[in-house]
Order: sequence, then structure tokens, then C-alpha cells
Amino acid sequence: MVDSGTPARRATARWVAAFIPPSAITSTAASSRAARLAWPAARWVGGRIGMQQILTISGQKPEPRAHSGRASNIVGPMSRGTAPGGPGALGGGADMVRNTTSPAMAPMAGRLERWVSGWRTRSARPPTAPEVEGFRRAQRLSFDCAQAAAEAMRPGWTEGRTQQWMADYLRDRGVKTWLHKPIAAFAERTLAPDAAWGPARGDGLTLRAGDVAILDCSPIVDGYTGDVAYTVGVGDNAELTKAHTFLSELRDLLPARFADPATATHVFAWVTALMELAGYQNAVNGYVGHVMGHRVYRHGPLTANFPYFLPERPFGYLASWHAPGFLLKIARRGVLPEELGPLHTGPKTGVWAIEPHIRAGEFGCKFEELLVVTDDDAYWLDDLSQRRITIAP
Repeated sequence: MVDSGTPARRATARWVAAFIPPSAITSTAASSRAARLAWPAARWVGGRIGMQQILTISGQKPEPRAHSGRASNIVGPMSRGTAPGGPGALGGGADMVRNTTSPAMAPMAGRLERWVSGWRTRSARPPTAPEVEGFRRAQRLSFDCAQAAAEAMRPGWTEGRTQQWMADYLRDRGVKTWLHKPIAAFAERTLAPDAAWGPARGDGLTLRAGDVAILDCSPIVDGYTGDVAYTVGVGDNAELTKAHTFLSELRDLLPARFADPATATHVFAWVTALMELAGYQNAVNGYVGHVMGHRVYRHGPLTANFPYFLPERPFGYLASWHAPGFLLKIARRGVLPEELGPLHTGPKTGVWAIEPHIRAGEFGCKFEELLVVTDDDAYWLDDLSQRRITIAP
């Protein structure tokens, strides 16, 4: 029997931190009680990295900054720098980032997590042409929804109202379920407070003049998942324009990095370095698992039409806004091979929802869309993400 204080037991506890109340694990060294809870759960779930563990692995020790706004526990931005080519632009800086950068690791847990993430699962199979078209249709509806919401929104809308608007839009077009419930994040919540990215509870924040908003939806269409995020602002915002420009240039570079296995291995560290070079902070701390993307799936008739979600009690907040069908698929595949985090060592082939998210001063900015990676190529499904919408103040 493995003692609850051993590195293996503590690592397992951290893997399933997302499925245990946050108070159960309060530091990188999980308590004995948390370990006992996590050990049987890990055998069923397959494992997931907890936030405190991954913060240590990545060598980050962020300190919360004081904020007078409407959200708390937000890590402040890095000191703004200037990348070659100008602030917020990649310019020639992309070539200055070393390909071999990898995060520091806690010795035992890091080796174990890297090993598990290297498994080749069914999701690593390159999609067929009909499957690519299915994912393209799902993504098109996703962007139609997010962009229609952006055009309809006005100051005074709440996050809750916007989420409901997106859900109604998708249901009216025949969608029965989604990978996750629609997300609307306004103002300070666009920064992705640590381990707190997800749908607003209740009304949430109210949109105001000058705010930035992120709209994230993931309908399942004929079994295929479309998962996108779209960032908009209320009125003109020069800093948001710079952030959009940076992410657009990053988007142009990403397919080539994924197409080459040698550079794909370290794509997470490469993206983070580019963000820092441009003066931004990678917002992955906001995501349980510290991930910058995840694989998406084609679902069978049962899970593609199953409209119910798990209750927050006793399953927890994270499980409550992800579809049971998605949770089962990612669990059966061991979780870690399916998530693009700093320790991912497995093949990058398959279909990914890539979601770079930056913290840019008082707001966050991200895009999310599907990237198809084959044995010798990588490409975005379309360019719908590049349409720009400004909400009327």
C-alpha cells in the first residue's frame, strides 16, 4: 500500500484537484486527507493536474495585486516590455525564442505527468476529410453565435444574460448540448482569475462603457464539437487592438510549430515566451490544469444529444459546466494526453481547440478555434476568428 505522504500519492491528489473542493488541497504538498480522497478518484478519472502543483512545476510564484474593480484573486500583469517590431507585436522576436525551453519540474510528479501526457490515445489519429468538414460546420455555428451575441450586446447586459442569449441562439438552431456551457466574461473577469475561468454564476458582472468581453461557446453539431472564444470591446480601445494584433500574428505562426514534431514538443513554452517578450502574461493560471488547449471529439448519438449536466453539488463547479460526454471521453483517455499544458510530451496530431489567453493590463484577450494537425501539416479550419466587432458604447 502506498503511504498517503509519498510523492506518488501527493501527485495523484494534485491530478484530481479539479474534482475535489479547492479547500481540500491548500498547497503543493497535498494533505493526507486530500490524498486519500484523490487516490480512488484518480483511478476512475484518469488524472488531472491541480493548479497549485502546476504553479510550482512552471516555476511561477504570482502575487495577487490590489484591484479596485469587480473581481479578486487576479494576478497582475508583467512589466510591459517591447517586442521587436513594436509593443504588442511579434516582429522579429519569434525567431529569438529558443525551441528547447521547458518548464522546471518537481522531480517525481513532473516525470510521472510527462510520461502520462506522452501516451498516444485514439485522439491522436489525424481526422478524415469528412470529419474535418464536420468540425468545420460546428466551428462555423460557434462563431456565428459568438459574433451575433457581440453585435447584439450593449452596455447594461449582464454576463448571465449574455450566456443565456448564446444558449438560446444555439438551441434555436438545433443544438442539444455542448462541450461546456456558454461563457461570457466581462471586464476584470477577462483576466481569468486563478483557477476560476468558467461561466458566471447568476447575473455576474454588468457590461460598461470601455469594457472588454470574452465570449466562449462550444456547441456539438451532428456529433462534432466546435469550441471557440471571441474577444470584443465596448467602443474603441487602442490596447485591445494591440492585443488582437499580437494574437493574430501568433495565430499565423502556430500551424508551422505544430506541423514539425521537433517544435511541437515545446510549443507551450514557446508561446509563453512570445507573450512575455511582447509584455503580456500568459493567463493559463486561470485554467484548472494550466492548459492552453485541448483535444476535441466527435460524439456518438447518445452523448451528442444528452442535454443534462452534473449538479455542482456534489460534483464541483468544474464538472457542473462540462458535458458528461466530454468528461467521460477525456477521462477514458487519461486526461493529460488530451490537454496542451507545459508538461505535454505526446504527439500533437489530431484536432485541437487552441486558446492562447493573455493578460494585458486591466483586461484579458484570447482567441480559441480548432487546429487540425496531421502527420505532416497543420491548419486552421477557417479565418472567421479574424473578424473584428466593436460593441456600440
